[in-house]
Amino acid sequence: MRKTEIAQSIAAVGDRVVQQALYNLFRAITGDDPRDGVVEGTMGPGPALQSLAQTGFPVGLPPNGTIASNGQLTLDTVGGSTPLPTTYSGGIWLRFPPGAVSGDTTGGLYWCVMTSTTEGTVYAPRVDTSLGFVARPGNTAVPVTGSGSPYTQDTSVDIVITRFTLPANSMGPRGRMRFSTALCSPSNANQKIFKWVIGPSNILLWSHILTTSSFSGGYPIEIRARGTDRIVTSNWGGATLQSSNPIFYATINHTVQQDIVAIAQLAVATDYVILEGFGAEVLYTSG
Repeated sequence: MRKTEIAQSIAAVGDRVVQQALYNLFRAITGDDPRDGVVEGTMGPGPALQSLAQTGFPVGLPPNGTIASNGQLTLDTVGGSTPLPTTYSGGIWLRFPPGAVSGDTTGGLYWCVMTSTTEGTVYAPRVDTSLGFVARPGNTAVPVTGSGSPYTQDTSVDIVITRFTLPANSMGPRGRMRFSTALCSPSNANQKIFKWVIGPSNILLWSHILTTSSFSGGYPIEIRARGTDRIVTSNWGGATLQSSNPIFYATINHTVQQDIVAIAQLAVATDYVILEGFGAEVLYTSG
C-alpha cells in the first residue's frame, strides 16, 4: 500500500486522539518521502481538525433603553424599541453605548440576565473585545451602576461583538475554515448588518444585510486556502455577500496569526441584532 493511501486511511479515523497517534507512528516509521506525495508535517502544527471557537451563548446589540442605578435594564418600548425575541433568563451579552453605565465612557459588552423580553439586570465588569472575546457565562455578583438616563444605541458604526484568532499555519496551503452562524433580528425594513471579517485590513469573509423580515438562521460558510496568501469564500443557504457575486476572493497571509471578528451594525437604534451562537473550525491540508 502506498504511503498516500495509508495517510488517507488515517485521515478517515474519527477519533482525533487516535488519529494523531497514528500519524505520529506513520512519520516515525516512514520518514519524509515527497515522491509519494506525503511530506513531513501532513498534520500541520496541530491536529488536522481544530475547533477555533464555538459557543451557544448569545451576544448582540440591544435597542434604546435605560439602565437604573441598581443595574435594572428597561428597553424603551414606549419610544419604539423592539422587545428582544425571547426572555434570555440564562443570560445574554449586550453591548451598551458610552454613558449607559455610570463611568463607562467607551461603551462595551455586559452580561445581562433578563426577566422578560424588555427587562433584566446588567452586571459588571465590562468586556473589552479588543482583547478577544467569545461569549461565555458571565458573572452575576455585582450589578452595574446605571446612569439612570435613557441611552441611545449607536447606529451606522461597526461594533465588534466577538473576536478570536486563526493560528499561524493552521490552515495550510490547501486547507479550509468552516463557520456555522445563527442570527436573529426584528421583522421590519430597517437595515441590520452582521459580518465576519479577518485580519488587520478587515477583509470581508461574509456579510448579511437583514431587512424586510425577521431572520433566524444558521447559515454555514466555508473559506478555502489558495496557497498561503489567498483565500476564497463561498456561502450556502441563500446568504449573500455585499456584492452579487456568491464567491469572494481575498489576499490574506495565513502563515501568521490573524484576528477573526464578528461585527454587528444597526441603522435604527430601536432595532436589535443578536448572534445566537456560532462554531468555527479549521481543517489543515498540506501542499
